[in-house]
Amino acid sequence: MTVRWPINTKVRVRYDDGMGFYGVNRPLQSAHPGGIVALRGDASVMFLNDNIERVALNCLCIRDDGVPFDYGM
Repeated sequence: MTVRWPINTKVRVRYDDGMGFYGVNRPLQSAHPGGIVALRGDASVMFLNDNIERVALNCLCIRDDGVPFDYGM
């Protein structure tokens, strides 16, 4: 799965962006200012900042690639 929108995207910026409707790929949203709190597959919890690079966010969201990813923890 790829992440189509930045963290805490509340409103679609443009409807002509070629992405279609939200469908099952919804924006990652939180009431926390500045980012989201994410539960990881190993049961740890981490805060992801709003301005995380999209490539890093996509790597965190891929569950079965077999590649460990360190977010600088």
